[in-house]
Amino acid sequence: DHGLAAVRTVTSEWVAAGVRAKQLPDSHTHLWGDAPLAQSAAAPPPVAANQGEAPRPSARPSHAGGPPAWVRLGDRNVDAYGIGTLPLGVTYPDKAQRPSREEAMRIVHAALDAGAELVDVADSYCEDQRDFGYVERLVSEAVRTHPSGSMVVVATKGGMRRLGPESSGWRPSSCDYNSIYKAIRASWEALGGSAPIFLWQLHHPNEKATPIAESLRAARKAQEEGLVTHIGVCNVDMEQLRRAASAVTIACVQTSPPHHARLCREGEKEGGSRVGSPAHRNVSFRGTELVCGPT
Repeated sequence: DHGLAAVRTVTSEWVAAGVRAKQLPDSHTHLWGDAPLAQSAAAPPPVAANQGEAPRPSARPSHAGGPPAWVRLGDRNVDAYGIGTLPLGVTYPDKAQRPSREEAMRIVHAALDAGAELVDVADSYCEDQRDFGYVERLVSEAVRTHPSGSMVVVATKGGMRRLGPESSGWRPSSCDYNSIYKAIRASWEALGGSAPIFLWQLHHPNEKATPIAESLRAARKAQEEGLVTHIGVCNVDMEQLRRAASAVTIACVQTSPPHHARLCREGEKEGGSRVGSPAHRNVSFRGTELVCGPT
């Protein structure tokens, strides 16, 4: 199963407020809905990425009515809690709200102290085009300098532009082969330029300009060159997912809440199996778990 299963992404300001990730009120859930949390079921402790993982039970332990205590992300088992980093990079609605680099480092370290094993970033989590890759570089340093950094996986995204610092300043790039390959290489360098990017995701397809399969052909090339381990897509419908899967092996699909339920329904109709409780539905579709969250 190469699925990203129900990763719970907590936004940075909640961690900055000193709240342990596993005690966040469930109204702040991005990927699982709003049922109250129960105590996490026990799971074997994680091990460093360069060691063999301790085997975990085949049945994922769950919070009551909610997410599992650990999830499968590509070829790794990780804790079901992660940190989303968009607030560390954007400057809307007020530039003063973006934390300083030092404050942002402390926020990421606080999340890792609390047990987060996934950090979700994007090359476009920044103020504008001049600031591109800001959060990727910040997170790379934060993970490298944390004692548990070797157990952390970073998922990034590419294929968006920032036309300005406003919330309305997001636009898909042309997503052509050359621009996507260039974006992946830039992310690889921003994230340290040594190990492969664990998970690279097409942030938003732009099929008015480039078929999604063509965009992902560049990702496959980067994967073959060792720049990327796993590939995912965001903000797609079922037909786009089919076309994407014809080009590469899709490790995960991340969609925003308005589109998630429909994608899950379509996945179930095509033989996908339901994952999680009725209140927290994800669907495992052809080995890829469809997850819901902000992108």
